[in-house]
Amino acid sequence: MAWLLMALRKSELTHSINDLSYQIIKLNRKRQKLASFMTAIGNGQITPSAISSISPSDEYFYKALEFMDASSAAADEIANQRCTEYSEIFSGKITQEQYYSNPAISAQYELYFDENKNLDTSTMYTKFYEQALKEYVANEIEPQIKELEDEIDTEKQNLELEKELEKAELDEINNALSQEISNSTVKI
Repeated sequence: MAWLLMALRKSELTHSINDLSYQIIKLNRKRQKLASFMTAIGNGQITPSAISSISPSDEYFYKALEFMDASSAAADEIANQRCTEYSEIFSGKITQEQYYSNPAISAQYELYFDENKNLDTSTMYTKFYEQALKEYVANEIEPQIKELEDEIDTEKQNLELEKELEKAELDEINNALSQEISNSTVKI
């Protein structure tokens, strides 16, 4: 009777260990998909080719499309706002004292004015747009991804611990079964 109970428990443990291994594999794949998503969105400049690197059947494919819409709208709004602010700042003449005493103003002045000393709003908008995309990724997306990665890692660690405990129990049952077999064999 003890053999039968141990054999049943061994079968349950083997099935459970296989199931845990499968769940761990699924979590590893989910982690890889998150990495692909982060690679696709990069610094905010998501491209159609980057989106095509994610399978359309993958949940992150649609998240990438949503990101592209949301990040573009947010970056456009911020870039337009900053362009307006800087246009107002630079619309008046900058004094030589301001130019030489403040390195930030002189650097921006060099960036946003063309060779004729006219304000180049398209260059200014492009710079602000790129900067806003990077900020959007850093402030909005990366924390969400980090949280998901932490959840996956915690779940994976719990599954691996459970799997190790079950493997230890399985080893004990195998040893007990071996001992039972050796005790009950007829010796001649």
